[in-house]
Amino acid sequence: MKSITLSITSDKSNLTKYVQSLLEVIFFQRSFGSLTPQVKQQFDNVTYAFIDPSSQDHNGELGKLELEIKDLIKALEHRLEHYKQEEEQDADTEFGDICLSYYVLKNHSPTSSLTEAGQASVSTWSNFFNEEADSPSGSVTKLTPADQKQQRKKRDNIEVFEQFVIKVTMSTHPLEISVISSEFEHNVFKLIEWCNDNKSHIPNLTNLNILPFSYKLTFMNDSYMKDDEETGNYDWRGFIKNILK
Repeated sequence: MKSITLSITSDKSNLTKYVQSLLEVIFFQRSFGSLTPQVKQQFDNVTYAFIDPSSQDHNGELGKLELEIKDLIKALEHRLEHYKQEEEQDADTEFGDICLSYYVLKNHSPTSSLTEAGQASVSTWSNFFNEEADSPSGSVTKLTPADQKQQRKKRDNIEVFEQFVIKVTMSTHPLEISVISSEFEHNVFKLIEWCNDNKSHIPNLTNLNILPFSYKLTFMNDSYMKDDEETGNYDWRGFIKNILK
C-alpha cells in the first residue's frame, strides 16, 4: 500500500476551508477519464483544479462525493464547536487526522460482499484489529473466536492500495493569511508530485467511472473520546467499537 501524509496547521476560522480544498485536490488527482475542470477554485489566493460537481455525472458519483465532503466538513465544524484550548497553553495542539482510503474487493461473489461499515473497518483499521483486538488494555471489546474469524474473512477480502492522511494541528493564535497560503501551496505541490510519481500500484480499471475505485473518508480524533451520533462520524476508538457491535 502506498500512503502520503500532509501536515497542516490552521486556526479555527480557516480549518474547514483548508481541509476541503486539500480533499478537492486529492480527488481531482485521483480521478480518471477525459475530465477537464471548467472552474478553478481558490483558497487564500492559491488557485487549484478540482472536479466540478456540475460536470457530466451520469451515475451520480460526483454528487455523492460532494455530499461526503460536506458530511466530513460538518463533522469538523461539530468538533470545532466542542473544541477548547487552555488559555495558558502556548504550544499548538493536535486536532485530529482525516484519512482517505482507496480500496478494492478481491472477491465480488455475493457470499463475500461487505457492508459499507465492514468495508470501512477493514480498509482503515486492519492493523488495529491485529494489534489491539485481543489486548486487555485496549478499548475494543474482546472478540469471540467466531467474531475474530469473521473479521479475518473481511480483512482477507479487502485490499487497500492507497491512503491519504491529513494531520491537523490547531494553532493557539490566529494565523496570517500569507502563512496559511504558503503552507497550502506547499502541500498542493507535494501532493501533485507524489500522485504523478506513484501510479504503478493502482489496480486495473474495471469501469469507466470518473472515480472508479471505492473509497472511505474518515475524520479521526484522538481526544474526543465518544461516538458522535449527531453527525454519524466517530473518533478512531469509538469508530472501531461501532464497527464491532
